[in-house]
Amino acid sequence: MVAADRDAGACAATTANAGRAGVGVDVRHQPLSALSPPPGPPGWLVANPPWGTRTGPGAHGDLRDLYATLGRLARDRLPGWGVALLVGDLRLAHATGLPLEHHWSTTGGGIRVHLVATGPR
Repeated sequence: MVAADRDAGACAATTANAGRAGVGVDVRHQPLSALSPPPGPPGWLVANPPWGTRTGPGAHGDLRDLYATLGRLARDRLPGWGVALLVGDLRLAHATGLPLEHHWSTTGGGIRVHLVATGPR
């Protein structure tokens, strides 16, 4: 299993949490643009991209670009992989350009969030 984030604090938290859970995770401190598949057969890209609630007003356009980039990189660099995203705004999920289907909704931190996914392509 590989985990990646551009935020060093998120990487440290992931490493610590995985250690406490006894789960082996290769944690990489890297930007989305460095996305590459690990060796082996296709798998799943599971992501919890930013929802925009902490980035403030006006950030929605930047997030659309981020989601569009995520979709493009998944198509170009992860052929045959499934993609699952936890999103706070279904419009942002659609910005990926991936054929995502809505699977369920819940609340996270008082915010309505949705799991959307597409099977291996």
